[in-house]
Amino acid sequence: MICLACHGYARSSDEISRSDDHFTFYILIFEFDTMSLEIIKEKILAEGAKEAEQILAGAKEEAQKMRDEAKEKIQERCRVFTAEMKHLQEASKEQMRIQAIWEAKNNLLRKKQALIDEVFSRALESLTKQEPAAQQKLLEMFLRNVREHLGEEKVKIIPTANSQSVLAKLAPKYSSFKLSNKVVEGKGGFIAASDLIEEDYIFDHLMTEKRQELESEVAKILFG
Repeated sequence: MICLACHGYARSSDEISRSDDHFTFYILIFEFDTMSLEIIKEKILAEGAKEAEQILAGAKEEAQKMRDEAKEKIQERCRVFTAEMKHLQEASKEQMRIQAIWEAKNNLLRKKQALIDEVFSRALESLTKQEPAAQQKLLEMFLRNVREHLGEEKVKIIPTANSQSVLAKLAPKYSSFKLSNKVVEGKGGFIAASDLIEEDYIFDHLMTEKRQELESEVAKILFG
């Protein structure tokens, strides 16, 4: 074992005191640095937490804003949809009302037309079923009209089955008339035909012509 004091290395009490002071200083510096690091670390963590809270708060606020905007858009779409549905319902009701009015008018027109049809149908039936004397008088008037229109031309009288027997008696009175053995369809009357002209005196056709002339007057009488 070497004795430091023997070799001139013995330290004085002042040197030892100064050495202890240096050690204490280093210890203090180390502790200070360690404390500073902890403080800085805590500060960083605190600032990070604060920043995180701010970011989270901002995110929550933005999310709430987006939810509010989405809710407003949905509500607006609902309002628009409701308005459109209401408009469609009103339009549908109006269309149904117009359709009902149109159908009612058509039904009324059909009933009126049916009544007019019945009037002329009864008139034709009455003309067809008249007494023989009355029918003979009517057919003779028609033959005189033919004579006035066609003069002394050769005329073929083509009767309906219902008027054939009466015309067989009347036609010989006119020398230029010849009664045909053929018959035409109809409820009464005849067709007078020369080489150039043909006149129609069939009751059905005459009634159709008269209907065109008289239907509006009949409608006024029936319906005011």
